[in-house]
Amino acid sequence: MNYPTIGGMKVLQNLLFVASPEKVSAMLVNPDFAKFVGVEVGATGFEATQVEGGLTSRYQISTPRKASGILGPDLIVDETVTWESPTQGRLLLTVEGVPAKVDGALSLSPSPTGCTAMYDADFKVKIPIIGKKIEQLAGEYLTKIVAACETVGNRWLTSH
Repeated sequence: MNYPTIGGMKVLQNLLFVASPEKVSAMLVNPDFAKFVGVEVGATGFEATQVEGGLTSRYQISTPRKASGILGPDLIVDETVTWESPTQGRLLLTVEGVPAKVDGALSLSPSPTGCTAMYDADFKVKIPIIGKKIEQLAGEYLTKIVAACETVGNRWLTSH
């Protein structure tokens, strides 16, 4: 696994999967797979809705302790993955009630062992004075969620 680089809240992360790009793109818009990701990151609530070309998932997660005084005990995170082609897509993450979002590209390419998924996104929190601090705190949590997709994804791909 490649670990993410976050600088200026640019998020770059490669995930390695044990299946073809076609199987991975189908997995990433499967509601059952999104539920498995929610379990992996400790979501206390979850729902998924199919949208044209993709999937929107809603996770209720505990706010990281360092940010709970500012944001409250729980966050509602909405994730939308849509495909523009079989190997090129978009990822959008928003947090209900917080002017924060992750918006970026998702690309899949064949690899010797299956497929590499590349996330290239920007993470922004638009809160005067404390926005940068929240970006720093949330950056660690964000990469945990994205990395969980690799772990859960490979389990999913080997069992489905």
